[in-house]
Amino acid sequence: MRSCPPLVIDGLAGALSTAMNLAEEFDHCHAVALTDGRGVVVDFLVFAAGDHTAESAIAAGSRRAAQHPEAVRAVLVSVFEGVDLSCPTELDLDAWTAASRRFACAGVELSEWLLASGRLFRSLALTVEKMAC
Repeated sequence: MRSCPPLVIDGLAGALSTAMNLAEEFDHCHAVALTDGRGVVVDFLVFAAGDHTAESAIAAGSRRAAQHPEAVRAVLVSVFEGVDLSCPTELDLDAWTAASRRFACAGVELSEWLLASGRLFRSLALTVEKMAC
């Protein structure tokens, strides 16, 4: 039996590919991937029930980081239906900051958080970077 190659999320392109796949499969979900230093995914969790929020993925990801000492980064993906992602808000900055702190306390860096709605995608990492300038 041939083994599958590992899932790698080593930058924006890998995160976007993951977000596109999740957006094709779900109208609503929040996912977290924990990766090692090379971007190889060591844990991947998807929360797709109607009552799941980004907090579901953040809380689980920060708890699971303790079980994966090789994990150094976290990538979040949030898929929404019918949400306007064209205009970033201060809430985006607040959510990024809070999630970054949670993951930092767990010993991993939040490297990306992609939002998806329909065919629109927005990187919170890039949004925060632009808003800080």
